[in-house]
Amino acid sequence: MHRCAIDFIARHWWRRLEIWLIAVLLIAGCLMLGFQAGQWSASAEHTRQLAEVRDAYDAALGKRDRRL
Repeated sequence: MHRCAIDFIARHWWRRLEIWLIAVLLIAGCLMLGFQAGQWSASAEHTRQLAEVRDAYDAALGKRDRRL
């Protein structure tokens, strides 16, 4: 095979590999971003529920103190 043909084939396969690498990096980035968004949402929900439980606990302690 001529050197020119080998270079053409190598460039062709390298471009295909580059496209796949870029696609994998984009997918990995999207997955990481989605995971972080889910963690942030879960953290916000947990904080809201914790505040609700603390308010209920404070209300229960207030009723107990009035009863004593």
